[in-house]
This record gives sequence, C-alpha cells and structure tokens, in this order.
Amino acid sequence: MKILLGTNIFLDILLQRSPFFQDSQRIFKMAENRLALGYIAPITINNIAYIARKSRQPDQIRKYIVTIAEIFTICQMNAAVVTKAAALDFTDIEDSLQAAMAESNDCDFIITSNISDYQNSPVPVLTAAAFLEQFTSP
Repeated sequence: MKILLGTNIFLDILLQRSPFFQDSQRIFKMAENRLALGYIAPITINNIAYIARKSRQPDQIRKYIVTIAEIFTICQMNAAVVTKAAALDFTDIEDSLQAAMAESNDCDFIITSNISDYQNSPVPVLTAAAFLEQFTSP
C-alpha cells in the first residue's frame, strides 16, 4: 500500500504534538519497516525546516529530514503535477500539490492531521488514527 504523509504528520512527530504524536509515529514506523510504502512531497522538507526552526536545533532538524529522505520516496514536482494541482478545487495550493503528487504516484491514501483541507482530493484522505484503525490489528 502506498501512502503520502502530509507535512503535519512529520511535525506531529518532531514537535511531539498532542494528541497526534503517537499515531503519527506509528505510521512513520510502518513506512520505516516497509509495512506501507511512504511518500512525501518535496515541499514537506522545506516546511519542516521552516516551522521547526522556532523550537528545535538546526542539527536536530537536519538529522530528522535526512532520516525522512532515507525512508520515504520524495515525489517529483514537475509542470504536469503543478498543472494538475492548480486544477483541483483546493483553497491551499500546498495541499493541492500534495494531493496531485499522491495521485501522480498512485498513492492509495493521503495521511494528514487536517483532513478538512482535502475535501476535493482525488486520493482518499485519512487521519493517522483512522488509518491505523482501518489497517492495523490491535
């Protein structure tokens, strides 16, 4: 199964944001252990570095993004993806880019803490908790 993780999933882990931290970390581990094939948008790396710089040390951020790059496939963002994203009925261009990349990479789901931003997604969207409930056994 292919899953594209939204930026907020990685921020939930790095910043240990409650109540999302544990579920987000479990999905990260699923990708790390190849129980699911994990994908990310390239803009996710930029966003993690930018947002986390206020509360984490640069070395910690660098280590984290390198770990992400080793585990997750970084989608390509080209003209076709940008055109596809622009045609989607999204308010936020970042979210539409992630949805277009998920579709272009044949992802089965987008996992995010913010599903309301993806109401018009061409790829099904789940929270980390909903994904785990549906696809893992207790």
